Amino acid sequence: MAEIIYTIGYDARELEEFLDILEKYSIGLVIDVRRWPKSRFQYYSRGYLENILASKNIGYIWLGKELGGFRGGYIEYMVSKEFINGARRLLKIVKEVNSKHFSCILCRERIPWRCHRRFLASLLYSLGYKVIHIIGLGHVIEQNYPLEHYGLDPKYFIEKLANA
Repeated sequence: MAEIIYTIGYDARELEEFLDILEKYSIGLVIDVRRWPKSRFQYYSRGYLENILASKNIGYIWLGKELGGFRGGYIEYMVSKEFINGARRLLKIVKEVNSKHFSCILCRERIPWRCHRRFLASLLYSLGYKVIHIIGLGHVIEQNYPLEHYGLDPKYFIEKLANA
């Protein structure tokens, strides 16, 4: 059975709804992949969010430096050394956490195909993970697009990430 990893976009969600979703899906770690972890909703800004999650016994890690979007061409960026290093960190973190809880990749966009999470999800899916996008409470979409959908060769990533 494949390991499960979730993704979520906070969009304009109320904080309580967001926390209810994390609880419902047994999320023990939020992996923030926003390049700039700030929000017009103060509670989604990095420092506030980290403290709020800690009060609920949910971990928080920011990987936006390596895995954040807004790079002009994310697909091209995915073959860079910086991305590969970030993907290695992501995989190590997920393996450690998934033995106790589930991990959830966080960005702003609620709909994953409007966000760079779609590329991260395709990578994880191509590596054998079951990726579930949380749209709302009780509304999820399972990832079913491999890297080939975006013209990327999964063998390249399997080779580069083999020891993660």
